Amino acid sequence: MEGEDDIFEAVGAGELLAVTKLIDKHGVEILDRRDEDSSSKPTPFIAAATKGHVAIMKVMYDRYGPSILQQRDIGDQTALHWAAWGTKLAAVNQLLAWDPKLIDAVRSASRSRV
Repeated sequence: MEGEDDIFEAVGAGELLAVTKLIDKHGVEILDRRDEDSSSKPTPFIAAATKGHVAIMKVMYDRYGPSILQQRDIGDQTALHWAAWGTKLAAVNQLLAWDPKLIDAVRSASRSRV
């Protein structure tokens, strides 16, 4: 997906309005897409957590529901893993506010900083 319908471009740029419009246009299914240009193939939610874009994460969570917290990249890493590795404290705090049990998954991962 390229151009004005590229959710990964909008997420990377922190464009909340563009992300919201793309979800409205394509439905929540757009949040299941994978970034084929990235080696880890994250979902838009994982990409937002990696960048620390909490406002975008909130829109995605509100639209998709709590199960979005269980999304994983092709390396089996979650949004919390990526936010922690990238030292995006606000994103880490928001993820844990939504589900404090997420920390258990991070503790079991060998690369975790948390």
